[in-house]
Amino acid sequence: MKIDLDEFGIDPDFCCYCTNGVGWRDRYTLPWCEEHKHRGELLNWGVLHRWPDLQCCPYAIGADEYCWYVAVVAGMDELIWMALSAIEHMESVA
Repeated sequence: MKIDLDEFGIDPDFCCYCTNGVGWRDRYTLPWCEEHKHRGELLNWGVLHRWPDLQCCPYAIGADEYCWYVAVVAGMDELIWMALSAIEHMESVA
């Protein structure tokens, strides 16, 4: 998968969440700095698991690509960290 960064107004040389330089790219090739890399890692997990409904009280991510993308790009850090913790927990008990 690859997103046309120009189409969405994303500068490929800067993190798509802040103005820091790029340190890593996710499966969409979205640029992330080291401070916000966890957002891209969450998006990658969503891609690999076909966008499941993820409940991590008091937050949730709906079961489709758009919900995951919006959560990762616009969600609060608390949502991102809770979702990553929920995923880690699910994988540890599976």
